[in-house]
Amino acid sequence: MNLETSVTARGHAVPGKAVHYRLADVRMGVMQTHRIRLRPAGPSDREWSCRTLDRVSRGYGTRIRVGQDGLLRLT
Repeated sequence: MNLETSVTARGHAVPGKAVHYRLADVRMGVMQTHRIRLRPAGPSDREWSCRTLDRVSRGYGTRIRVGQDGLLRLT
């Protein structure tokens, strides 16, 4: 897919074609609201989010896993 894009280089817009990059790493923290505050989601909510995002993302060739730090990781 070639899309016309604008790349910012040192504050100047440079027109060009879209360049496809491969993500090296993405980490996502799963949060939930509790009494109008955010807090880390518990293990069961984190696993549910992981399963749901993993199922949806497979069609795009990516997978979602829970890392050792408890964050969701795009692989």
